[in-house]
Amino acid sequence: MSVVVPSEMELIDLGKSVELRTRGGWPGDATFERIVFQDLGPVRRNGEPLDSAAIDALGPSGLDSLAEASLHRLGHDGRFEVKERRALEVGGLPAVSLDTWYRSTHQTYRHVAIIRNGSFLLAVEAQQGIWEVVGKRFEDVLLSVAFGSQPPVEAVSGR
Repeated sequence: MSVVVPSEMELIDLGKSVELRTRGGWPGDATFERIVFQDLGPVRRNGEPLDSAAIDALGPSGLDSLAEASLHRLGHDGRFEVKERRALEVGGLPAVSLDTWYRSTHQTYRHVAIIRNGSFLLAVEAQQGIWEVVGKRFEDVLLSVAFGSQPPVEAVSGR
C-alpha cells in the first residue's frame, strides 16, 4: 500500500500502525491532526480466518457489519455511536466510511474507513483534529491510497 503524505504532515511508522501527524505539532495543540492506518489482520468468524469467497458470500451488508465490529478493536466503546456511514472504494478496493461521535454529547468526532483487501481488513482513522479540517484531509488521504503496483494519486485540497 502507498499513500501521498500531505506536506503539512509527517509519517511515523509505529510497527503495528502508521500515523500521519501534523509536522512539528504536539498532540495537546488544538490544531494537531492525526490519521492512523492500522492493519486489522484477517477477517475471522469464531476465531477462524475466513477466505475471500466466504467474505464475498456475506454480500454488501457483510462489509458494513465487519466495519461496525471493527470499531470496538479501534477503541470505540459503548460511548460512541455511528453518526453516518457510506460505502466507497479506496484504492480500487471496497470500503465503508463511518463517522462516529460520543453518544451523549455528540462531540469527539472520528472518521474511520475500513478497507477490505481480499480476506484482510485495514482501518484508516482520523483520531485527532478539528472536524472540518481533519475531515477534508482524511478524504484527501483516502483518495491518495493505492494498493499493489497502482501509483498513488496526488489529492488536491485547495489549502
